[in-house]
Amino acid sequence: MTVEEHNARITIDDSILGIWAFSIPNGDYLASLNKLPDGSFRLLYRFRYYRDDKAFDSEDVKNWYEGILSPDHEEIVVHKVSQTIKTMCQIGGRDLCEHLRGNKDLKTYMDEFAKLPFVHVQKIDKDGNKIP
Repeated sequence: MTVEEHNARITIDDSILGIWAFSIPNGDYLASLNKLPDGSFRLLYRFRYYRDDKAFDSEDVKNWYEGILSPDHEEIVVHKVSQTIKTMCQIGGRDLCEHLRGNKDLKTYMDEFAKLPFVHVQKIDKDGNKIP
């Protein structure tokens, strides 16, 4: 399902299971997998096509998509999503980064994620307002 950009946001909270990113010609791919309260899983992903070199408030074109995956064992879903994204990267991408949460607490996971080379961190509150 296509997602409107103002509703598209990677959610990094206690439900996060993994984040994937890779480069594509003149752009990049980003995906996140979260476990929902009902036991299903939300895969949110986007393709971004560069128009400028700004990390935020850019004119880049972003196409967001969402998929809800049926309840299953967490490890199985993470593995299937991971394998699918790795295959996509082999076909048309490069420089795959896979950041899985595993048994890490949220703070450790966030600290590691913020240090990844492709990450530009911008803090916002639940209403979408930037936090200085």
